[in-house]
Amino acid sequence: MPKQKTLIITGAIIIIIVSIITLYQIIRAIFGGTWSTENITIALLILNLTISFTLAGMIGDLRSKLYGHFGYHKGLEERLKKA
Repeated sequence: MPKQKTLIITGAIIIIIVSIITLYQIIRAIFGGTWSTENITIALLILNLTISFTLAGMIGDLRSKLYGHFGYHKGLEERLKKA
């Protein structure tokens, strides 16, 4: 498996684990409180930033693949016209 895919999968696993921990702490804060509100807010902001940057990277990767794919078809049309 390529190194980039391994990093993406590892990052996704870390995001899921942090999301579960944060959700657990939010539920505990609602029913009796363990973390202060500020800590929960900071955890949610960091989680939001992490997910945003991950999605931006995935969209950029998809965009580059699509441009390559479209470029292939443009070249195919030109080759068919010449034939």
